[in-house]
Amino acid sequence: MSMRALVLGSGFAGQGHAAALRDAGVEIVGMASRTQDVVERVAEEMQIPYATTDWQKGLLDLQPDIVAVGTPGGAHFEPVMAALSQGCHVLCDKPLA
Repeated sequence: MSMRALVLGSGFAGQGHAAALRDAGVEIVGMASRTQDVVERVAEEMQIPYATTDWQKGLLDLQPDIVAVGTPGGAHFEPVMAALSQGCHVLCDKPLA
């Protein structure tokens, strides 16, 4: 059974997490980022089927096994804690929270 991941962040870190996870056999089911047109463009380029600016909705809609947090450092705490409380594995750039 393949693991499913939601990637938070559509910049360098988010794209890197998505590529690395995909290379490891993880299905990237969604991407969330601050700017709608950017997240839609990057998700389309990376063939990620779900793009949103609402990471909380993505977490609930997709029920991923993994959440990869590639957002700016000051935006890690809330999504890391939410993903952990939902039972997800978390891949996060520093700081963790």
